[in-house]
Amino acid sequence: MSALPSTLRSHRATRRFFYVSVLVLVAGVIAILVTIFGRTASDTSAPAAPTPSAKHSPARPATRPRTVPLSAQARQATATFIKTAVVRKHLEQAWNVSGPGIRQGMTRRQFLSGNIAVVPITQPILQATIYKVDYSYADRAQVEVAVAYRQGKRTKIQVVFVGLKRLGKGTSAHWVVDTWQPWVPIPVRATP
Repeated sequence: MSALPSTLRSHRATRRFFYVSVLVLVAGVIAILVTIFGRTASDTSAPAAPTPSAKHSPARPATRPRTVPLSAQARQATATFIKTAVVRKHLEQAWNVSGPGIRQGMTRRQFLSGNIAVVPITQPILQATIYKVDYSYADRAQVEVAVAYRQGKRTKIQVVFVGLKRLGKGTSAHWVVDTWQPWVPIPVRATP
C-alpha cells in the first residue's frame, strides 16, 4: 500500500488538514466580500472631482417656471371649447380653440365631421365652471372644470381635466385646449 493513506490516518495530519481547510474557507469568504462590496482600505478616498473645461459648464438643476394667474384668454378658450366641441355644435369655432392634442393630425374637414378626440356630453349643459387651477404658467395650464348637465329628471356633474397651451408668439399668440380628460372615479369595494 501507499504511504499517503497511512499519513492521513494520523491524528496530527488530520488536525493540520482541518486548519488548512479553515484557512482556505476564511480566505474565500474574504475574497467574496471584497468582490461584493468592492472597496478596500486604500480605496476609501472620494473620487477626484472632474476638472471644469472651458467648453462645458457645470449642469444646473432644472428650474420650475414661474406661475402666473390664469389668463382671461385661457378661460375664454375653455368656455368656447365646451360650448362647441363638447356638445358637437359649431365645430368651426371649436377648430380655432383646439390644440394639436385634440386635433391629432386631422384636417379641418375631418374635424368638422364631428368624429374628434373629445368625450362628448350629449345632454343639455346647464353650467360649466372652472373650480380649480392645477397649474398655470405663461405657456401652459391645467384646470378642473365641473360640467353640470341634465340627465332625465336628475342633474349630474362631470369633472373634467382640461389642458391648455399658448401657441404662437407676439400678437398672434392664442390659447387652445390641448387635452380633455373626464375624471372617472374608481369604485372601491366595501370590505367583506
